[in-house]
Formats: sequence, C-alpha cells, structure tokens
Amino acid sequence: MFKRFNAWANQNEGLVSAIGIAITVLLAVIGYLAQLYGAIVVLIVSAFLILGVLFALIWFVWTRHSSKPRVLLQPARAAKLSVWSPNNGWSSQQDILSVTESMFGGICKFGSRWKNYEFCFEFKIVNKCAGWIVRAKSCDHYVMIQCTDQLHQQLRPHIRAVPSEGGLPSYKLLIEIPLPYSLNEWNNARTVVVGHSIEVWINRTLVWSNSDLREEFGQGTIGFRCADDERALFRNIQVVKR
Repeated sequence: MFKRFNAWANQNEGLVSAIGIAITVLLAVIGYLAQLYGAIVVLIVSAFLILGVLFALIWFVWTRHSSKPRVLLQPARAAKLSVWSPNNGWSSQQDILSVTESMFGGICKFGSRWKNYEFCFEFKIVNKCAGWIVRAKSCDHYVMIQCTDQLHQQLRPHIRAVPSEGGLPSYKLLIEIPLPYSLNEWNNARTVVVGHSIEVWINRTLVWSNSDLREEFGQGTIGFRCADDERALFRNIQVVKR
C-alpha cells in the first residue's frame, strides 16, 4: 500500500502540495479555535477530522492504483451516436452500432490522451469489411485493424498518417493474415495497445502482434471505419485502461 501511495505522490506532486497547504491551514484554524473554546474539545474534533482526511486519501490512492480494471468507455455509452464523430451513415439500435459510408472513419470524441488500453467488442460483417481504430489523434492519424470477407477472410492492419515526404494522409497496409472464422457471424475482438506494442485477439486467439509501433502512435482514442458500401455491426463496446 505504501509503495502505491509513494508512486501516486510522485506522479501528483501538485495535488500533494495542495493537500499539505490545506492541512496546514486547518491546523492553524484549529489552534485559534482551541484558544477560544478549550483545547480538549477542539483537539478531539480535530483528531476525527484529520483521521477522516487521511482515510479518504488512502482510499483514493488505493482505488486509483488497485488491480481492478478501470473502464474508460462503457458499452451503454459507446452505443450512442453522440459519442462518435463524424458519424454520417452510422446508426444505433438496441445497443448495436451500425457503421457504413465512413471513408476516413469516425472516432470517439474523448480519449485523445489514452495510452495503454484494451479495446473490446463483438463485430459482424454485413458487407465486405469491418474496421476499427486505435491510438487516433484525428481521422487522419491512427492505427486501423480491418477484417475482410472478400475472396479471403483476412485481418489487414493499416496505419493512416501524412507521409514523411508530405502530401495528403494515406493508408499503409502492414500485413495480411488469413482468419479461420466466419466473419458474417458475431465474433469477439480485443485490441491491446501498451507502449510501442499492439496485439489483436479474435475469439480469444492472438492473431497479430507488433512491438514496434512508431512514436507518433503513442496515444490516442478509438473508433470504427467502414468505407463506401462496406458495413459492419458492433456491440458490447468498451475500453479498459491497462
């Protein structure tokens, strides 16, 4: 517990300083009240107040750094169209998100500073492809995982960014991996991004990993992408902090 407290204190020096100032002011007020109303009564009340503050602080640090996963995006919220932008062509019904006509993808309106997380959901391809996005700074800069049922059932990771030599944003295909699943049925997907590494799990099987993500893809939010007449359904969407 004390190691967790120390780690939290090192990362939140400003908050710790503010708490220290508040306690100092509180003690000064208590000293003044003791002169007016009697030291014993005030000291007893003060002891309860200080213990309450300490227990609250310990509880905050403990819950903040406990092993229990912290959910960054809940399924009920993720099913709402208002969370995604742009969402032209998208629809939502019975907590199922339908994505289509999304040439450059739609991303979550918050989470631009998310770094290490798991992006989990179920998906089903209705037409051609299903694509999802991680570490997005904008709709012109992200890592996209695409599954396709055209000709061959494949996983096709891409990166989208402005080329180093300049110009318009473009997609770069990283690899094509055969998948032994019927993608026109519901499948479970989990994408894990931690540091410079990424893992993609389909139906609890690791199908692709890369430990050399470029520095510019070090943080960012999540999203979906199905261009033109591509269409896929997504449900039980959530993001959990790692």
